[in-house]
Amino acid sequence: LRPLLRQAAVAYDDESYLRLAGKLVDTPVDEYHLHYLFYPKKAKTRPASRLISIDGRALERTRTRIRNGDKSFDETIAYVLKEAQAALALPAYSVLDKPLTPPSGDKHDYMSVGGYYWPDPDTPDGLPWIFRDGKVNPDARTAGDWTRYEAMNLAVQRLGLAYFFTQKEKYAEKAASLLRTWFLDPATKMNPHVKYSHAWPGIVEGSYYGIIETRYLPATLDAIGMLHGSKTWRAEDEAAMRDWCAAFLEWMLHDEPAPEAGKVWNNHSTNYFVTAVSFALFAGKYGLARDLLEQTKVKLVQRQIRRDGRIPFELERNRAWTYSAATLDGYCKLANMGTLAGVDLWRYQAPDGSSLRKALAFLAHYADPANVWPYADLDFQKRGREVTAWAQILFTQAETAYDDKPFAKAM
Repeated sequence: LRPLLRQAAVAYDDESYLRLAGKLVDTPVDEYHLHYLFYPKKAKTRPASRLISIDGRALERTRTRIRNGDKSFDETIAYVLKEAQAALALPAYSVLDKPLTPPSGDKHDYMSVGGYYWPDPDTPDGLPWIFRDGKVNPDARTAGDWTRYEAMNLAVQRLGLAYFFTQKEKYAEKAASLLRTWFLDPATKMNPHVKYSHAWPGIVEGSYYGIIETRYLPATLDAIGMLHGSKTWRAEDEAAMRDWCAAFLEWMLHDEPAPEAGKVWNNHSTNYFVTAVSFALFAGKYGLARDLLEQTKVKLVQRQIRRDGRIPFELERNRAWTYSAATLDGYCKLANMGTLAGVDLWRYQAPDGSSLRKALAFLAHYADPANVWPYADLDFQKRGREVTAWAQILFTQAETAYDDKPFAKAM
């Protein structure tokens, strides 16, 4: 069995086979199979791009155009540098900064309270808190790690872009400091799980629904890819970050009830797969990444999207446009990662005819103000048609992926 497992580890780039082989370490190996013990641990199938959830080739083309004197991106670059300059002043946040202590007693454990939970005005102590869909409780956001975690991720992403386009070391140095403090330094690092996220006070101390709070991390991994070549972000930092992602992925896939997040028929499962695939790619588990991407054909496209492009489990929410756009953003990230891993989600069509392309086309139809969005959305009530601009990144990617004029028109 050991020789078979070692060959499978190479064939599928999947180290789980090696873990199984390791459990058989005391078993004898006959002379015929001896040479199989020298198989390499992993096949050399690293994706060509260091960027994972976005199109790295497009970003490279843009940088080349700017270096060749193209002025069409001047306004965008000015905005990126302004945001990066603000990020330079950000403190190096840590999970130890939160005022609350997780149920484990270990402040290195990430902790958060679900954003739609509110104290019950009809009970003396407000417990148990009640659920108000679509209405964010600002006090819930500051009770745990969320606010500082969000700020850290956004800062790293802006600094990564600034370094990528300018090659100025000050941006990489600050990004490296933020990353080391949050993820790597033993005194301050976050343990690789979020089992105490999305707590519901008076009900549960944590929920697998909290895995959606990992949604910033794929873009943060892309920002790390943009730091390549920096003197500050060292090879040992990257290796330690890969180990952290591998440990988090192990928790996501195998520590109950975390895998349940991948079975929810809405944006939670989309986010689960985005995070899992991005971590697998970053950690070098390419076979596992391909396997997860293949699973999304059934678990996401077939389950969530209808053949007319509707995503009904998002349309029933009271922020229907926002949730539809958000989950499609996850689908586009998965499709970009599929391009790296050899799984074509951009053009996959389910047996019933549903597809990512149709889902994007459904939303693109309502980018035209003449077509009234027929579903509930609190965001439309607050900000009107302004919210449709959030989907521009979707149509930009769709226009590139399909070379399709309707998406260019929607954009």
